[in-house]
Amino acid sequence: MKHKKFLLIILAVLQIPISSACSTFSNNMSNGNTASESTDATEILSSNLNHIEITQYDSPGHELSTIPLYFQQDYTSTPYNGGTLAEYGSLVTCLSMLESFYQADIITPDKYSTLHDVNNLSSTDLIEHFASDNGREVHTYSFDAELLGSLLIDDRREVLLYIPHASIYGAQSSYMILTTVSENAFICVRDPNQLNVQTLATYANSEPMYNATILCEQASASSFMYVFTEKPKQ
Repeated sequence: MKHKKFLLIILAVLQIPISSACSTFSNNMSNGNTASESTDATEILSSNLNHIEITQYDSPGHELSTIPLYFQQDYTSTPYNGGTLAEYGSLVTCLSMLESFYQADIITPDKYSTLHDVNNLSSTDLIEHFASDNGREVHTYSFDAELLGSLLIDDRREVLLYIPHASIYGAQSSYMILTTVSENAFICVRDPNQLNVQTLATYANSEPMYNATILCEQASASSFMYVFTEKPKQ
């Protein structure tokens, strides 16, 4: 099966210690910077709405060391689409995490919803608007375990995963961000659902990780992967 091939790729290619695999490796590379280029770092002092330790480098772009982790359950009073972000804000929460990383700033989901027009938009429109607002192009792929491995390992890209059906990650559908993989075949994640992280995640160096085999089985071919790349300079 394809997810088994994906695991073989991980085990064959990755020679990265688990303690460092899920932090600066994928994220700094995709932002065009390596940790060695940003030797001076200042710890970000943010509210408790960011649930992972991150640093901000003292470099021209002030890059963040990794993608923040926000939980939609923290926003029970933020209106969204006839309800609240806590109820329906899985995608918005993911986009706010990515925008925080791309813009090197703490942009929580409630702040994101005030900066952008998020109400009454389809998921496709939300994703396309996000890409445009951040000067990026969005590439959409049907879920494929082998391709996911290539995106995470070879291209070192963050992947926004959409599972449109019931799974262990959501009763109806779910979104999450996949950042990279560790040598023991776990995928570092930013899941906006706090309950999932509390019950399903394994941690390495404070990074939440999901079992790659289980994740690939739960996603299946009906899921989608979104990758954001910088637009070519004119």
